[in-house]
Amino acid sequence: MWGLFCYRLTQVSGTPLVGPDAIGALLHQHDATFGYCDPVIAWALDGIKSFEGITLETEYDRARHDDYTFGITAARGAIAESGTIILNDSGTSARLGALSPWIHVAVLREENFWADIPTALAKVMDHDPSIILVTGPSKTADVEGILIEGVHGPGVQACCLWNY
Repeated sequence: MWGLFCYRLTQVSGTPLVGPDAIGALLHQHDATFGYCDPVIAWALDGIKSFEGITLETEYDRARHDDYTFGITAARGAIAESGTIILNDSGTSARLGALSPWIHVAVLREENFWADIPTALAKVMDHDPSIILVTGPSKTADVEGILIEGVHGPGVQACCLWNY
């Protein structure tokens, strides 16, 4: 399912990654050196060489939302058929950390893949009915039909497969 998910994610302008070094490389590629990170994931990233020069805040400060160049949060799951990432209240430490910065990296555990939307919804809705389905970077074509990415959320949406 990872292969299909990667294909679908790239079709909607998302970026598939594998492992923590790929996250660090993506952040350095975009000169993103200050951001929010889920505390559990930040702990797992401690000492990873590709994160040298990158500052991770583990408490999201709403007053500083413009300062965060990236957010790294846990994903509740992913849907292979559409390249969709699932975020929820109980598993995503700070939704603004996922939705406000220009770059969002959702970290996904291998066991949280589902083939299709009905299967995924059946698995996640009974535990936490407040979910967000993210299919690629934020997009809009409201103005004269011109597609613009990153207006209402991240302009770079990545999903990293990593059993942190």
